[in-house]
Amino acid sequence: MPRPEVLQNYYSGYFDSSAAAGESDAVCVTFQGIERFACHLIRAMPLAAGTSPVRILDYGGGDGSLALAIAKYLGKRPVSITLVDYQEPRAMPVPEHVQVVHLTELSQVQEKDPGRKFDIVLASAVTEHIPELNGVLNLLFGMIEPGGYFYARTPYMSNLIAYLRFIDFVYPAHVHDLGASFWNRITKTFHLNADIIVSRPSIVESEWRKAFIRTLVAYTLKFPAHIEGKIAPHRVDRWWNLVGGWEVVLRTRQ
Repeated sequence: MPRPEVLQNYYSGYFDSSAAAGESDAVCVTFQGIERFACHLIRAMPLAAGTSPVRILDYGGGDGSLALAIAKYLGKRPVSITLVDYQEPRAMPVPEHVQVVHLTELSQVQEKDPGRKFDIVLASAVTEHIPELNGVLNLLFGMIEPGGYFYARTPYMSNLIAYLRFIDFVYPAHVHDLGASFWNRITKTFHLNADIIVSRPSIVESEWRKAFIRTLVAYTLKFPAHIEGKIAPHRVDRWWNLVGGWEVVLRTRQ
């Protein structure tokens, strides 16, 4: 497994290639169309209407673009975003009612504010990079407010690699391959007082206008899994696993 100092050095410059290429409008997240992603998540984890503040922990969120996009869908409600990432966030316009704090280590969240809880905890395309994952997930689950949400998106490539040998899993950057069998057991594995709201093939990260063939292949592969989910929604181990990625939304019980 890669050592922590190796990972820190690797991920601290993870999005530097975009900056070097002059892509000033590129967001530092592994997704095309961040507004589409935020809308997708808000539908999966609706927050109670009102004016109360919303606290978001964006773990491994790059420049925090996803959390900021979610904040836009919350209207004028005060939003505090705690962004945890090795990457130094780029300067971005932040609305007056949104506050962003950047930390480089997850442990710093509790050091800065012991007992801190969040309404939304995001872990999009990050848990696959973490060697000691159990400890990190326990920390993240422990920081969810009762009635709050946890979202994760992970690659699920091993089944595809079995058929398409040329696919690169990007080891050692990716050290875990987490699909339906893992996430459908997450509440029992970690003894969580929570419900699985969503467990399904992950949203397609590419856009038609930017990567037509890649997007077409992604939708085609994920389609049978969505059908299976409708037919057998409570099946823990899925029959169709050639999906490329998985996503889950948990909600803690109040």
